[in-house]
Amino acid sequence: MAASALDAQSSFPAILAPFKTAWLAEQIGVARQTIDLWRRGLSVPSAERVLTIADVTGAPVEVILRAIEAQRSAKVAS
Repeated sequence: MAASALDAQSSFPAILAPFKTAWLAEQIGVARQTIDLWRRGLSVPSAERVLTIADVTGAPVEVILRAIEAQRSAKVAS
């Protein structure tokens, strides 16, 4: 994914969306179920996984971290 397609408002699921679950799981080194949990906001990746996600998706680490924090905040507010 081109970094230009991402901005500070990108959601974490939107960052993962362009990629097939099985491929993403293989590249990151997690189970497909883990990707599904991340996409649904039921779990968040570790700091180490965030770095790998950035490498695999091309998304800047800062954008990923902001998206995860926004997801957490929305979950707490609801």
